Amino acid sequence: MLYNAYDEAEFMASTDLNFRPTQAKTGPDGALYVVDMYRGIIQESNWTRKGSVIRPVIERKGLDKNIGKGRIYRIVHEDITPDKKPELLGKKHQN
Repeated sequence: MLYNAYDEAEFMASTDLNFRPTQAKTGPDGALYVVDMYRGIIQESNWTRKGSVIRPVIERKGLDKNIGKGRIYRIVHEDITPDKKPELLGKKHQN
């Protein structure tokens, strides 16, 4: 019988309202890197403006204040010991 690694669960999930994963790539060390823009409001529009129905929720939870806090997760399988962590700061993006 075949079983999934995460029966009835997501591979990656969060209860944090600011969690906004935007990209995933395999790194040079074989680990999975996930870019999280970590932002409260993705797009300003009429439904988020002052006076909108949802604005009190945005303000109560502080979603309008969370900007500039993106992060990168490095995910490694529990059975694998990857190479040392690469120094990614200062590296140029390559396509």
